[in-house]
Amino acid sequence: MTEYPVSLRPEYLMEHMQAVCKGIGPRPPTSNEERQAADYVERMLRRSDITNIQRQLFKSPNSLGWSTIPCLVAGVLATVISRVGGQWGKLVSSALLIGSAYIFLQYLA
Repeated sequence: MTEYPVSLRPEYLMEHMQAVCKGIGPRPPTSNEERQAADYVERMLRRSDITNIQRQLFKSPNSLGWSTIPCLVAGVLATVISRVGGQWGKLVSSALLIGSAYIFLQYLA
C-alpha cells in the first residue's frame, strides 16, 4: 500500500471534515457553498502535492424546494378564489391551477 500524504492520513481527515461541514455548512446543489467546498478540497489536495486533479463541471437546476413554493401558493390561491368568486372565480382558479401544474411539471423535466 502506498503511503498517503500527511494531510490525508486518517488522524487529519476529521479536520478537513469539520472545515467543510462546520466551516462551510450545508451545500445545496448549485450553491456558493457547494463551490466553496469544491475549492477547499482542491486546495487541500494541491497542498498535499496531488496535482492530477480534474474538476468536472456540469449544469444543474436549482433545488426544487424553492421553486415549488410559488406553485403551492398558486394552488392554495386557486382554491380560495374558486370558493368565493362564483362562476368567474372557478374559471380564473381553474386557469391558475392548470398554469401552476404546468410550471411545476417544467421544473421536474
